[in-house]
Amino acid sequence: MTFLNGRAVQNRTAFRDTLLEVGACAEKKKYLVGLSALVEALDNHNPCLRLSLLQYIMALDHRWNLTRVKESCRMALEMIGNTFSE
Repeated sequence: MTFLNGRAVQNRTAFRDTLLEVGACAEKKKYLVGLSALVEALDNHNPCLRLSLLQYIMALDHRWNLTRVKESCRMALEMIGNTFSE
């Protein structure tokens, strides 16, 4: 149904725009915050194409499902957060 009402195009366009914003971040912490938000937003959709794209960009293989990518982003953000707060 999402293809019929144009929702799929809107979702993918929003993903692309957010991905471009994240890619333009110069600060590591801002980059990880944006990446984590992007990955968390995939929970609201059927992210097959978007997850595949993230796996390709991040050089991850098929074993990196959405749950593992989310956990890795959270852990990296926590580690960066602890580094900057010291």
